[in-house]
Amino acid sequence: MIEELKKIFGSELEVVEESEKEEKEENSLIEMEGTYFRLNSNDKLKKKMFKYLKEIYDEQLKEYAIENFVNDVIKFKFENIDLILNRSEILGLDFYVKRVAVLIEIEDMYAMLKNKKDMIIQKFKKRLYMAVKNVLKKEDILSYVGNNKFLLCTTIADKNIIKKKIINPFIEIFSNLNFEYKIAIGDTYDMPGLEAMGYSYNDSERYMKLGKKFLKSELVYEYSNVGMYMLIDNVDKIGKIKINNYVKNIIEYGEENHVDIIRILETVYKNNMVLSKVEKELDIHRSKIRKMLKEIEKITGSNPMKFENAVMLYLALETWKINK
Repeated sequence: MIEELKKIFGSELEVVEESEKEEKEENSLIEMEGTYFRLNSNDKLKKKMFKYLKEIYDEQLKEYAIENFVNDVIKFKFENIDLILNRSEILGLDFYVKRVAVLIEIEDMYAMLKNKKDMIIQKFKKRLYMAVKNVLKKEDILSYVGNNKFLLCTTIADKNIIKKKIINPFIEIFSNLNFEYKIAIGDTYDMPGLEAMGYSYNDSERYMKLGKKFLKSELVYEYSNVGMYMLIDNVDKIGKIKINNYVKNIIEYGEENHVDIIRILETVYKNNMVLSKVEKELDIHRSKIRKMLKEIEKITGSNPMKFENAVMLYLALETWKINK
């Protein structure tokens, strides 16, 4: 940026030493990398251009300051609460407003930047911010947190309202921009907003990771659709072996009787164990379905139609599918 200024203004660009700064002219100086610059020119067009560049650079400085602040907060890099309070006040952010983390990953961001060499990351960020600004509330913070990730710290605590007021508009905007994206919503915590952001952000990162691993076709992840996979993802090696053996016995029964028993069980649970719906979907008489379920009970010792057994069997099937 300094080299660009020198190219534009040449010898009319002066370096101002700290001791030479006058308080009245501070608003007309550009500070870059700890150095102050003044324009010594009577050319109105150049003065206008210098002022415009100062506004852009000041805006970028504030943006970077907010990004650094948000990164420090979500990574719990604060030992002194007074320092964090002072920083939030300087940046015009209310520390105590409740906030929820909405993590956004632009999956093809690197490819887009590579294919458009003139589109540096700053321009990409500006494009994104401009596209979504009308969706955000005054106290919401949208910040770049590295790689291909953006974090929205929203003041809306209700997830249903977040989906309606933020996620749905974002989906429409990203589709219009031809972005490939994923979104994860963190949980709400009953503590001061920015302090809770670290916990909510950790949730959103965990849900993003699980969602991309287990629910690749979905665009939005939260506890309600990835919570089950937190259990599955934490099954240790011995647990996986036991589950595979458990499901293997069921599969062998299906093979011996020339039926796709896994599909039948999945359909039973998909239809909330209402056998009339299963009968209609699979075109198998419900008496035959009942008979097969009874056989599974004999094999496993668990009644597939009893709630707690059904939960265990469903999780076992999901774990088996992932690890087969």
